[in-house]
Amino acid sequence: MSKTDAKHYDFPNGVRTIDITQHLDFCSGNVVKYVCRAGKKNGESSLDDLKKAVWYLNQLVEREEADALKRAEVTAVETSSTTDVLFSGLCPHGFWSGVRSWTD
Repeated sequence: MSKTDAKHYDFPNGVRTIDITQHLDFCSGNVVKYVCRAGKKNGESSLDDLKKAVWYLNQLVEREEADALKRAEVTAVETSSTTDVLFSGLCPHGFWSGVRSWTD
């Protein structure tokens, strides 16, 4: 067994873990890699590999949460600007000055 053709990454049907992970980003690929090899690599416990997979999964969750927060902030700004424009034409000039939308 060589370092580049390790059998602990192979499935019984001949599919190799790299066949899957090459289509994923780094963190997602490592989640798959460590779950697939858990309990199969000499010198590595299943628990160690599963903890590694969880660590990478947590990185993905944190990234998604940060991205969701950024999207929510952008949406709030866009919504605020839209409501300001919509309501500014319905009332006398200056009526809405200093008043923010209900999304603030």
